[in-house]
Amino acid sequence: MTMTDVTRPRLALTLGDLSGVGPELAMKLLAVEENREKAEIHLLASQAEVDRYAAEAGVEVPTATVPEPGRVTLVGSKLADQPVERGVASVAGGSRVLHDLLDSLEMYRQGRVDSIMFLSLNKSALHDAGMHEEDELRWFAKELEHDGVTSELNFVPGLTTSRVTSHCALAEVPERISARSVLDAIRLLNDVIRANGIDKPRLAVCALNPHAGGERAVRPRGDRPHRPRCPAGPGRGRGRAGSLPLRHDLHRRT
Repeated sequence: MTMTDVTRPRLALTLGDLSGVGPELAMKLLAVEENREKAEIHLLASQAEVDRYAAEAGVEVPTATVPEPGRVTLVGSKLADQPVERGVASVAGGSRVLHDLLDSLEMYRQGRVDSIMFLSLNKSALHDAGMHEEDELRWFAKELEHDGVTSELNFVPGLTTSRVTSHCALAEVPERISARSVLDAIRLLNDVIRANGIDKPRLAVCALNPHAGGERAVRPRGDRPHRPRCPAGPGRGRGRAGSLPLRHDLHRRT
């Protein structure tokens, strides 16, 4: 069975911040025929932008204006072909990202795509352009009116990772780690893994301190210790739980 024999996922793809490596990465990704066969890709860019960035990357990207096997569907962008200075965080770069993300979300709401993929962003540019949330994850939650748990997930074959905190100052980490926030992260990860076909996920909770264990404690501010905290996992049907040194756990995994 080939990808054309089954329904391919429909993916909205943005170039990310044009001042960075996003456009180059997008062109190299889209130049691979196997990638184009795996999904129906809707790219928020103009033909002129594809031509320019593909030439810079030394690749060719076949495009079309309507979904066509083996080609990338161009849906354009409200700010297509507007100048964005390379290597500099700017309002122009952040505005392009925000407009493309909003249009991608609208495509999702209309049922035209199943998922959204965006290339590299610049948070300073996004904030200058009007994103008031601490990161794009919280921005997505606001736009989707989601008031539940949000987190970044990372996937490699056989391993899925999540986190309790992200995109905040290190000094803020201790205040954001609680039994509730750790349990929320465990529940989210458990639900995601189960939804991907694993009935009884095995979850390891890695400690904040890579040397955690015994009576060791993190002292992020002065002499006030912050001891690793983890809610009771096994009793809640979450599998393995406990504050484990990060390095120890990943070494066992590998």
